Order: sequence, then structure tokens, then C-alpha cells
Amino acid sequence: MNRKKGIEKFGRHRWDAMQWVNRYTELGRKRHGDNSSDKVASIRTAGQYINLMTQVSRALPRKVVLENMTPRQFTQILNCYSLEKSQREITNMRLAGQNGFRAKDKYQGLKIPPVRSELKNITEHRAIPPSVIKIIHENLSARHKLAFEICAITGIRAHQLHTLAPADEQPMHKRDYADLYPDRAGWVAYTDIGKGGKSGLLMLPKATAERLEATRFDKPITVKDRGVIYRKKLYDIPGGNAMSQAFSRASMRIFGWSKGLHGLRHSYAQRRMHELTRNVGLSFKKALRVVSQELGHLRPGITLVYLR
Repeated sequence: MNRKKGIEKFGRHRWDAMQWVNRYTELGRKRHGDNSSDKVASIRTAGQYINLMTQVSRALPRKVVLENMTPRQFTQILNCYSLEKSQREITNMRLAGQNGFRAKDKYQGLKIPPVRSELKNITEHRAIPPSVIKIIHENLSARHKLAFEICAITGIRAHQLHTLAPADEQPMHKRDYADLYPDRAGWVAYTDIGKGGKSGLLMLPKATAERLEATRFDKPITVKDRGVIYRKKLYDIPGGNAMSQAFSRASMRIFGWSKGLHGLRHSYAQRRMHELTRNVGLSFKKALRVVSQELGHLRPGITLVYLR
């Protein structure tokens, strides 16, 4: 059966997984006590490996097929799946992928490092690990990628994407601010409208800001999202419910679970606390005040919840 017909019958991801596992499958082969061989002789094991490699295929970037996957990409996917799978599943997935690589001449003798399951730990936290963020980002459309990046870089809420504006056009709300973004020299200042209708400061890397400005409407538009009307949306990027749903769909499709786009705020808080205490040298108390205000929280105590 050729690839086109195989895809029509089984779907691309499963067909590619079948071809991957078939490289090292010898059904009915007697092992004679040799457990060191990469060959799979059991129908049950082969089926299990095909199911696992189908999941790996789904986690790859859109333009990458299983056949062209690199060991590095496979290791990244293993690390992501370690957040939702048991140790046995992770080990079997590693072997299923490793055996396929070894069946290729250029990867003979390759050893994929063992990966430990973090399933028990991840259920206790809301923050999204960087490896998961990277894979979800790779599986979004171009428009959603930019909006997703802004949320990840700044920690803003999905609906605040509708309210972005350069800081010189939409001044920051006056309050007793800490020294915000002390490590963001050369970044571009924007503001957004948070809870209570107050504008807060956020910073974007110059390259990200240029991409954002390239989407600017000729004149502001009005959008309605979750019953709220935003009358001065400046940029043609998704926000609010559209962005949240795109994120959840991608996460569910790839991993089978979703922590919600709000999890990026938790990730931002934890990352910024590390940057400000370790790289900038702020005390925990001062760093907490800065991160709290960067997130638009009125009380630092609220931010403590994000650090669990």
C-alpha cells in the first residue's frame, strides 16, 4: 500500500507511525533469550509502539513528518509527554522512537537519554513548562502564534490582547509603581487595559513589536468578545475567547489535556521571579512587588498564588 492510500485509510499520523515501527518489527521471531535486540516480535508490543508513535507524530510541528523527525525533536516531545504519562509509557515511547532511529544507517547505535515522568508533580501546578509552550506554539497558525507569544512574553490575559496600544498613545494609569522591567532595556513599551479599566505597562522585544505593528488596522475597530465590547482594537490578532479556544484545542489535540491560556500567567510569574532575584539581584519581597504590578495585580499577595 502506498503512502497516499495508507493515509486515506488510517490517517497521516497513524500511517507514518506504522511505517516507523515496521522498520524493526519481525513478528513471530524467536528471541532465544536475547533481550538486547531492537527487533519487536510481539503483535501486542508492535501495536503499542504504533499508538505511541502516532502521538509523537501529532506533537511534531505542522511541516515536519515523522520520517524527517530529528533525535532532538523527539527528545523534546518526550519531555513534554513526561508531564502527562506514567514512567512505563514514557519508557516505551522512548524505545519505540529509538528503535526507529537505529533502523536508519545514520543513527545506528543512537541512544535516546531516559526521561523521567513528572505526571504526579504536574497535576499540582498551573504553570505551563517551557517545553510544552514551545510545542503548542509550533502547532498554532501564524496569527495565533503572535498573540500566543505576546501572552507568554508579558503574562497578559487573553482579553487584554484586544486593548494593546503603544505607551505613547495609551498612557499608563498613574499609581505608586515599583521600578518595572529593570532588565528590559531596548524593549518597546506598550500598555493594555486590565481589570477595573486601568491601563498597565508591558514590554515587548523589538522584533515582536515590529511584527505586531505590521498587523495594525488603518483605523481602530470595534469587537465584541464574551459579551464585552472593545471599541479601539488596533491590531489584527486574535484575543479573548478566540485565543483561549485556539490554545486549548492545540493542547488537547497534542497532549490530551489543557491548563488553559491563563496558565501562561503562572509561568510568567515564576519565570520573572527567577529573573529578578537571580539575574537582577532583587530581594524576594521587592521582586514580588515588581512581578505583581507587571501582572496588573493590586496586591502582591495575589501573585503568591501564581508561585505555587
